[in-house]
Amino acid sequence: SDRIDVIPVAPPLIQAVERKPRLHHLVTVARASKEKGLDILLRAFARVYAAVPDATLSIIGDGPEKGRLEAMARELMLGQAVTFHGEKPSAEISSLLSSAEVYVQPSRFEGWGIAVCEAAQVGLPIVMTDVGLAGEVIKSHESGLIVPPNDHEALAQGILHLFRTPDEARRLGEAAREVVKAIPSREASVGLVRGSYEAAESMEASPRDPVLKLYAAAFLARLLVLGLILWFVGSDGLVLPDSKSYIGLAQSLLRGEGFMFEGIAYSYRTIGYPLFLAFVLPVLRSFAL
Repeated sequence: SDRIDVIPVAPPLIQAVERKPRLHHLVTVARASKEKGLDILLRAFARVYAAVPDATLSIIGDGPEKGRLEAMARELMLGQAVTFHGEKPSAEISSLLSSAEVYVQPSRFEGWGIAVCEAAQVGLPIVMTDVGLAGEVIKSHESGLIVPPNDHEALAQGILHLFRTPDEARRLGEAAREVVKAIPSREASVGLVRGSYEAAESMEASPRDPVLKLYAAAFLARLLVLGLILWFVGSDGLVLPDSKSYIGLAQSLLRGEGFMFEGIAYSYRTIGYPLFLAFVLPVLRSFAL
């Protein structure tokens, strides 16, 4: 649509480093919290470790689940194969990324996936779950491998596939780097947002705009119901001191408060609703056509 602008999230630029990958080494950068799926990664890595005994995993990040994840790694008998680095500054993260053969993102859900963009800038082949920017930036078998969330078997198979096909892994890593390079920078994104706002401000609303029709219909419906209630009350012989009293009474009916007259209860449900069906719905229908 010409009224919708899609502006991607600009990834932060990381320090350029020369890649020195260690054979069968995996890296992930994630907060140690449930949504990041690091428990899924540990189960997947256990399968990888059983098939490739020299495989190693570096987990970069801190969080409330870190202690439980460390205990889980011990229970899975992963020994020294898994290293929890905790939180690291940007320069050290770049260095750790450069040592990886494959980058893994096991999240259960993501808003976007900044860490994936950082790994792509380094040229790492990526295995990630189908969340965040998956399918938009990282496309399966084009610029990475995408697997279902919460599926450690699929995650393990994706990792093993890249270990066993280094040429494909290299191709996917280079493709990911080119895709991320094409994302507008922060400065360019700010300009795109500003341009979108300016275009929206200068856009004149069409007189046939359905939103304007809806507002007009709602206004006329309320006005009509108010008038009909005033007419009904007046025609029934109810005499009030002045016009303000009539209007106040009609408004109370619209709010559903009702009133008593000569032992008869009057309310919006008994008066306004039938009138609404009889008179206002045809008006709304004519606006919708």
